[in-house]
Amino acid sequence: MICLVRTRRPLAEVVAVTGSPEASRLPWSGWETLAVGDKLPSGASLRTNGPARASLRLPDGSLVDLGPGSRMVLEGPREARLEKGRAWVSASKSADPWVVETPEGRVRTLGTVFSVSLESEVPATKAPGPATSPERRSP
Repeated sequence: MICLVRTRRPLAEVVAVTGSPEASRLPWSGWETLAVGDKLPSGASLRTNGPARASLRLPDGSLVDLGPGSRMVLEGPREARLEKGRAWVSASKSADPWVVETPEGRVRTLGTVFSVSLESEVPATKAPGPATSPERRSP
């Protein structure tokens, strides 16, 4: 009997760390401290507790910097889900969009530098002026 084990192709490489950022490479695996040179597959979760930070390079040349106190899941070659905190993305130009999904909405671009931030408390209004609210994703 031949048993083939399918390995996940690396989706990102850790290029810089500050503090002790961690990753869970598979949904059922535990958290491990990240180091420069570590490879992360699709589906990997990252977290930067306290002041920790992590910077990743994707195969298309895009860079992702995960800020302190953040949590992100790598969903695909140009797709991530930010669950907490802040991420800066330097997206390489491509015909395929770069997408960052959050509980509040979605950021989609073909190539630019941008950041996505989830704040614990976002004010619903600002004074003086009319009421404002964050843009919401439509169903």
